[in-house]
Amino acid sequence: MPRILSIEDDPDFQHLISVILRNQGYEVHYAFTGPEGHEKALSLAPDLILMDMMLPGLNGVEVVKLLKRNKATRGTPIIVLTAYPAEANFLESSIKALGVVESRPKTGLRVLPFDPTAHFDHIIPRIRTDEERAEIYELRCILEPAILRLAAQRVTPELLDGLERLLLPPLSKGRDAVREGLARDVAFHEELWRIAGNRFILGFRGLLLRYFAELENSPQPRATGALMRKTNAQHLAIVRALRAGDVDRAQRELTRNLETFRPGRIA
Repeated sequence: MPRILSIEDDPDFQHLISVILRNQGYEVHYAFTGPEGHEKALSLAPDLILMDMMLPGLNGVEVVKLLKRNKATRGTPIIVLTAYPAEANFLESSIKALGVVESRPKTGLRVLPFDPTAHFDHIIPRIRTDEERAEIYELRCILEPAILRLAAQRVTPELLDGLERLLLPPLSKGRDAVREGLARDVAFHEELWRIAGNRFILGFRGLLLRYFAELENSPQPRATGALMRKTNAQHLAIVRALRAGDVDRAQRELTRNLETFRPGRIA
């Protein structure tokens, strides 16, 4: 069984990588810091290393330098995963320009854009029908009010400040507003789920990401800039209600937000 070492400090991202790779029959090991990744690369002798660039302790470039200088690991292929596809070629050429890696594909380094929504087919089915959209909406209406009440018990002023910083900047215009607004919507709900403090809640994130990705990429756009500005304002209202300690008002604002995305309203 091929052995893969994933060096990444985001546990949610690690979980997603793990599910995808294990479903494909790979043995997966993890490291969450640069030094830990370097140590495990030496001890495990993986067949492939997946690498994030922004790591605590040692950054990705420093880890790659150490691995390529070591006779035992210099031949191990390394793939750097970046969430910014437009920067992938630039990042690859920049790292190679440092003289860190050889250019031979089987012993060198590649930088690949990694968009989780493009890999969800392995673990989350596509949302293809109006009936499936209605079922996801029904599930959101059941789960999200309960998640909000959990978050209300654990939220701090500092966490609320972070949510406001996410939501306060004005959205762009045109289709960019849709892309930016949907990304904010997902980020807002994810942060509420993290605040709620129940690790199993985050299993729901894949469905939400899939739902919003399909909204954005639909040939006949279902979302508009005006709709995203409306939902952004609803999220701000939830944050301000939580800051005031008014959980019932936050729940009402959440209900309005869910209603905004009720199937049929944005089709």
